[in-house]
Amino acid sequence: MLRNNRWLTRFFFVLVITIGLLGGWVTRQRVQITAITLTAPENSEEWIDLAARISDGAVQLFLGLMSGQ
Repeated sequence: MLRNNRWLTRFFFVLVITIGLLGGWVTRQRVQITAITLTAPENSEEWIDLAARISDGAVQLFLGLMSGQ
């Protein structure tokens, strides 16, 4: 039977959180916050449309970061 080492699990948990925060900091340094625009949702808008708009914005942001602009 495989036993998990708690210290190793905690170490990797802290490592993942730290790398995530570091990635957020690097992104904040490289991306102009004013370049991100959000439109106000309409009252009749469904959740799937909102999810599609957010994911499309994320893809466009990712493509802009990878192109070096």
